[in-house]
Amino acid sequence: MSSAESILDDWEDLASRAGTVFSSRPSFVLNVAGALRLNVRFVVVRRGCRVVALAPLDTVRRGPFVLAKVVGSTLGVPLEFLSDDEEASDVLLGGVADQGWMLTGDSMIANDPTVVRLGRHGAWDADALVRERVPVVVLRPGDTASSIRSAKSLKRLRQYRSKIERQSEYRVEQIRDVAHLDARWNDIVSLAADSVEGTDKVNYLVAPHGEFARDFLRSEARAGRLCIAGLVVDGRWVAHEIGVRTHRRMEGWLTHYDPSIGKLQPGHQLIEWFADTHDRLGVVELDQGVGVNKIKSVWANAGVRRIAGDGGSEGLVALWVHEVGVTQPSFDSGPNPLGAAQSGRAGPRSMISAAAPAGNRWRFATASRDTARDPAKFR
Repeated sequence: MSSAESILDDWEDLASRAGTVFSSRPSFVLNVAGALRLNVRFVVVRRGCRVVALAPLDTVRRGPFVLAKVVGSTLGVPLEFLSDDEEASDVLLGGVADQGWMLTGDSMIANDPTVVRLGRHGAWDADALVRERVPVVVLRPGDTASSIRSAKSLKRLRQYRSKIERQSEYRVEQIRDVAHLDARWNDIVSLAADSVEGTDKVNYLVAPHGEFARDFLRSEARAGRLCIAGLVVDGRWVAHEIGVRTHRRMEGWLTHYDPSIGKLQPGHQLIEWFADTHDRLGVVELDQGVGVNKIKSVWANAGVRRIAGDGGSEGLVALWVHEVGVTQPSFDSGPNPLGAAQSGRAGPRSMISAAAPAGNRWRFATASRDTARDPAKFR
């Protein structure tokens, strides 16, 4: 393969079958790679003519070795390897090991089949530690905010809204399409800047991330997956939750609000709106994004476990783990989700042949894209 563009259709198809988060889609990966000028190699596994596993890796030389980072690392989003099944995952991991690369990814999902297989693969020496949990709200059809929070808590939120409404115009504005996103973009960017000023938070809506963020969100809007909820007071855009839908999950990516309206409790107001609107949005789960705070915790009724660790075919591996159903998120290191560390190295034998099950025809390939010279975009 000569370029990433040659696998776009197959990639989209695989992401729609096996993907669980937006960060594994071309719309995210290619925009990140282009904006950050990454040197990306795509490790692709085919069964016959069908792409069954894929990993986009940012390759960086570190002295005598090459470090392969899962694209999206350090951006504060959960990551995954796309794979149809365990056999495809084994071949993918064998292919990476055959390159002699060290593998790293700082936010991998725990029950991702390839992460699970990594801990059992003979070519890799892997270890991982639980780092944090991400709060999740699970909603059954017909549920509303009252299914999660007490009547007293919701009454208090209504009182805050009523106080604003007596003095000003108050409404929730929903953004789903490209034209609406473009019309509000300056408001969204300005609010984000005001929200993070004086804090140690990263603003992903300005350089060097701003270009990928806007192009990514425009792509998601065209695909019908974008959902931004904004609070508007007296015509001013004062708070927003930027969400992207994956199947029946709404992934909360970025939340910002004007500090001057803190007494309205905008974070709670936005989550309440999502809970009350989830049936219309077609989702049954709200992933509140990376990072735990008091607002997220009081709404969460499930959790996602995150990990980081080390190992490798000849070096390091750092990974996430994703565990749903933890009703009380905690921050202990926890057990190694990969099980006992697997020792071994990629030797002279073909890891592709060794991992491929009998009776299946496998092909392994890598496609490179030097985005520092030729930025890739997916619009």
